Amino acid sequence: LKVSENNEISWQFMKKAEESCQAGQYMSAETGECELCWENTWSDAGATTCTPCPEGQVSSMGSISQDMCYERCRRDQMYCDNICRPLTNRCDGYQDCDDGEDEKDCGCPAGQYSTDSEAGCEICPENTYSSLGSMSCTECPNDMKSDAGSVSMDACYSDNWEQYDGTYLSEYSSGIYKYDNLREAKAECSERSDCGGITYEPRSKMYTLREGTELKDSDNGETSWQLKSDSCAAGLYLMDNGECEYCPEKTWSEEGAYSCNECPEGQTSYSGSDSQDDCFDESFEPDSDATYTIQKAHGAAAGWYLTTTSEKRNKNSGYVHTHPTEESSEEDHWRIRKTKYKKETCYKIEAPYGKNAGRLLVVHGTTTSEGDGRVLIHKTPYNRDEDECWMIRPVMDNGEVFYGLMKATGRHAGKYMVTINQQDEEWIWADVTDRVEAIDLFLWRINMN
Repeated sequence: LKVSENNEISWQFMKKAEESCQAGQYMSAETGECELCWENTWSDAGATTCTPCPEGQVSSMGSISQDMCYERCRRDQMYCDNICRPLTNRCDGYQDCDDGEDEKDCGCPAGQYSTDSEAGCEICPENTYSSLGSMSCTECPNDMKSDAGSVSMDACYSDNWEQYDGTYLSEYSSGIYKYDNLREAKAECSERSDCGGITYEPRSKMYTLREGTELKDSDNGETSWQLKSDSCAAGLYLMDNGECEYCPEKTWSEEGAYSCNECPEGQTSYSGSDSQDDCFDESFEPDSDATYTIQKAHGAAAGWYLTTTSEKRNKNSGYVHTHPTEESSEEDHWRIRKTKYKKETCYKIEAPYGKNAGRLLVVHGTTTSEGDGRVLIHKTPYNRDEDECWMIRPVMDNGEVFYGLMKATGRHAGKYMVTINQQDEEWIWADVTDRVEAIDLFLWRINMN
């Protein structure tokens, strides 16, 4: 059309349907409707297909130009300000992204807790610890100790010292013998052959190393410490300096151990495990001929089964949910296959029976208002392996092995499957999330039928 100087008016036929989609969409040949471009693609207005981002770059669903493609970040990185930053920048108490996104929804920092989001955070007291976003502090196990504000169980320690109030030990040790820190005094005394213990002097407010080994009654409010004659608790071992140390991962110990026992091959354990019963399989090994039920372990949907009878999203996929039942049926059965994606191990979860037989569990563009990814069951071939890949992580909790189902690749990589968005009393959506307030509810039971 050209501008007229004679007040002319023109008419044209309407553009074809396939030319009417907005930028970030394309005209689907299957549905005849405009659909959003997938992740890692983009489109101009009127497109019938979406254009892939350049190699090594990614984009969000519905991207409207190549300028929205950006460098693909590794799993240990996050994207902000057009660059990939270390994931350790997330919730570290410092704003690294211009928009502050790296410090949003973090809750209290590790070493602190809050029972009320409006009340602020408080420092965990001595002999406890907490992780990021905690609403309470966890006591150190086996009567172990920690400093106030400790951020993990690794900060708990057992120094194998016994405290005796109202006592003192005679004669100062040679060399430097006064310390204003008890832990430093204990460390020094453990290394000296002429140190029989420690006595705190209220007048000088100093911890002093003493040669004597016989405890005497004090009239001055003194307190003394000596190494215990007994041994370390289960889950720890006695080191050469007389201190007790946690057994590392993949090991365990009984009370009185001088070393830790290794778990059987292919099994692991948490640091501080006190029995071989604490060892569990390092990875989930599915039977290709078997089917499994996937049952929620905790939270609002505890005991509910993940079902293949999903609500229809479109003709190609349906939303996945859990539902309450006393016994599972074939529609609650899943087949789990171990595979690889870009040389990394992952799992594909498939419906073997019912109307969705052969369809796979996926997560891609659909998100909730909270930013959670909605789990779908999609027809195959889907041709998007990154959306089909899951990690299944074994977790030992109170003597029982549960599993965390984590999205391995794609847009929602690193998020765990949870059931926190309830539709009605009969079922609750299955979503993936990394929200702090929901991440404690990610455990499932996987049982072979």
